[in-house]
Formats: sequence, structure tokens, C-alpha cells
Amino acid sequence: MTKVEPFWFYSFGHYLKALLYLSADLPKDVKLHILAYARIGLTVFTSDPRYKNLLPKSSETAQGLMEQIDVWTGLKKDKFGPRTDRDISKLHDWVKDLSAKLETELDNLHVYCVTETGGLSVETLIRGYSEIYPKDTLALCNDFIKKQIDEAGRCLAFERPTACGFHILRSVEIMIKAYLLAVTGSFPPMNRRNWGEYIEWLEKAGASKDMTDVLHVLKRKRNPLMHPQEDLTMDDAVDVFTVCRSGANAVVADVRSKSLDAAFTQALATLPTI
Repeated sequence: MTKVEPFWFYSFGHYLKALLYLSADLPKDVKLHILAYARIGLTVFTSDPRYKNLLPKSSETAQGLMEQIDVWTGLKKDKFGPRTDRDISKLHDWVKDLSAKLETELDNLHVYCVTETGGLSVETLIRGYSEIYPKDTLALCNDFIKKQIDEAGRCLAFERPTACGFHILRSVEIMIKAYLLAVTGSFPPMNRRNWGEYIEWLEKAGASKDMTDVLHVLKRKRNPLMHPQEDLTMDDAVDVFTVCRSGANAVVADVRSKSLDAAFTQALATLPTI
């Protein structure tokens, strides 16, 4: 995923258009000013690796145009010698060629605008939603859990509600397993690993009601994901996403109340491989 700033291309157009104002009757210092101004925009464009990957033909042409400007300004020499006013039309042709390639490549880019979802900040969802979890909760989450939270947020931002549900519920499920390992040393065998069984084991292990109440809600939200023919709606995904944060907070609160921090962290280190 690559972030592109659309308005930058509006500015870039101004840098390029400046070259079209070049004419033989302009004073030399004005010509140099126009050339220097255009080179600034071309330097930014050609030095950005995003555009080299997304707009390869435009980047190549922009590099060539910048080299032509360097010859005009005396920064570079080539076999054809210095440029004169008779060559201005050729410089205009470079600008027109670059503009045409930009138009084609930009038109072929798959660029979409994502909008706010369920009152959640799009910027935060894309950047990584785990960063706004409470610090106490995040301190006991390993990289795998954080990755699931972040992936869920990105799926939500790009309107992939079912994928969002899988990732965010997976983050909580890993925490449930770690809690059970920390408290009981085990969790249900492979053929009985479902949320109903997990909750039953948690209740027997003395988990807080705050935790099990949230997990009961999540269990009901999770059920549609167990049927291949079912999909979450965006509203459902927002509900699951926000409730899972409460679930993670409840697990961590219980872990800390029982002074199980070290045991919980050690249990996480063995997951999700078992």
C-alpha cells in the first residue's frame, strides 16, 4: 500500500507549466529563473521512490527533462553543445511528452478515497490502530497481537468488514489462550477449541465477570464468521472491532489484578504455534 498526495501533482503541474513560458525574447536571468524553478519540481518527483514504481515512464521522461535543463543552465555538457533560443521548442516538446505520460499513468492508477468509518479516524486505522490502545493493555500485547489489530483496522478502512472481523477476533483469541495457559497451564484440546469452550474454561478458572461478559458478546458476534456463506456488514465489523478493544482491556485488567503479567507474557511467547 502506497500513500499518494493528489494535491502534489497540482503543484508539480505549476513547475512544469513554467517551462512553457520560456521564449526567446525573455531576459537571460528570467530564463534561468524559470529553468531553476522547474528543476525544483522535477528533482522532487524523480527522487521519490514511490513515483519511480507507480509512474515509471513519467519518471524516466522527467529525468531526461531535468538533464536537458542542466545542459541549458550549464550544469551539464553533452555532445550537442550548449542550448540556444532555437532549442526552446524542443524543451517545450519534452514538457508536453511528460504531461502526456503523466496523464496516462495517473489515469491508470487504482487510487481510491477512503472515508471515515463508524466515527473512527481513517488516518489511525491505516497507520496502525493498536497505537491508540491503552498503554497498560498494549504493554502486554506481543507483536503478533498488535499486527492483528493493525490489519483489522486497515481492513475496516478499506471496507473489508469480514476480513476485519477475522483479524480483530484473532487478536483477542490469542489473549484468551495466553490467559488460560498462565492460569491453568493448558487450554482445550484441538477438537474443542471454540469460544464457547474457552469461556467455560475461563469461568472455571475464576476469570473476572467483566472479561467473560465481553467475551459472551464477542462469541455471538463471531458466529457468522464460522459460516462461509455469511459476511459481516460494515456496521457489524465496527461493532466487533470496538468491542474487541474492550475484550483486550478486560483480559489485561484481570491479568494485572492477579499479578500474572510474567506468566501471561511467557504464555504468549508459545502462541500462536500451539
